[in-house]
Amino acid sequence: MNHRVPPHKRYQPTEYEHAANCATHAFWILPSILGGSNLYFLSDDDWETISAWIYSLGLCGLFVVSTVFHTISWKKSHLSLTMRFRLALNSKRSSCLSFLGLQVCTIMPGQIPGF
Repeated sequence: MNHRVPPHKRYQPTEYEHAANCATHAFWILPSILGGSNLYFLSDDDWETISAWIYSLGLCGLFVVSTVFHTISWKKSHLSLTMRFRLALNSKRSSCLSFLGLQVCTIMPGQIPGF
């Protein structure tokens, strides 16, 4: 177990935490693919199909990028801080896409101005 991190230092996960992050994030890649394909096949119109694609790609991208990030940060201690920041930023972008996909799923076509 790690001790509390001082305010001027960064949290350093233990080996078990690194392994757990990699395993749990990698585990959810396949269910997100299966769930996304289920959404796609259950979609009734074009809006739902587009929403299913956006949501599925965002969710799968989130878990893939997160797994890669945690694996690299666990195995490569010499990885530069800027590269870690870029990978973390990409992970955040993926979660935003899945959030936007979820929002598109809940909006009816008549509610969007101009459509």
